[in-house]
Amino acid sequence: MEKRSKEQRESPEEASIIGLRLLLVDDDPPTNEAMKELLEHQGAIVQCAESVRDALELCDRESFDLMISDISLQGENGLSLVRELRRREQGAPRATPALAMSGYTTPEHVAEMLEAGFDDHIGKPIEDFAAFRARICDLARKGSD
Repeated sequence: MEKRSKEQRESPEEASIIGLRLLLVDDDPPTNEAMKELLEHQGAIVQCAESVRDALELCDRESFDLMISDISLQGENGLSLVRELRRREQGAPRATPALAMSGYTTPEHVAEMLEAGFDDHIGKPIEDFAAFRARICDLARKGSD
């Protein structure tokens, strides 16, 4: 599957997440609630999980346009989550796009996230919500291509 060039991506002002089904994984309940509220205010349908186990259970029951996961989770981490998700999706007609959301932003950390199976990475804290929304749209579209 081809990655879109920066020129092909929606501009942050055009990006709409209305109706997108998002799985948000973060072990910090206030972060989950704040992000959920922000994303739902923009029209997304958001389910939250606070652990790898909870996220995988949700993925077994529902399909999502995009999974957004923190890397530093209690117990297992976001890398083990995306690896298990990719293992479960082998042979499936569609893989759930996955966005890593982490304070780990060095090139080495980002490469590790991509190698584990994430499609993209965004640093925390998120300072440009319009750009974040555009990245969500681009990745969700990738999953439906």
